[in-house]
Amino acid sequence: MALVKCKECSHEVSSKAKKCPNCGANPTHMFLSRKARLIIRLIQGIIFIVGGIVIYNIFINSI
Repeated sequence: MALVKCKECSHEVSSKAKKCPNCGANPTHMFLSRKARLIIRLIQGIIFIVGGIVIYNIFINSI
């Protein structure tokens, strides 16, 4: 059993805990690795950019 820091409140939590006892954060948020969080942010950024381009094209074509 290792202690890890909660990603929400930085409180030390057991790696076997079902949720953070301090803030109640979901373990999927607590235990994601740095690489996994980076990949998720990258995908979110790509979706945001593509969505912006689509909305821009819809706006330009409607004028």
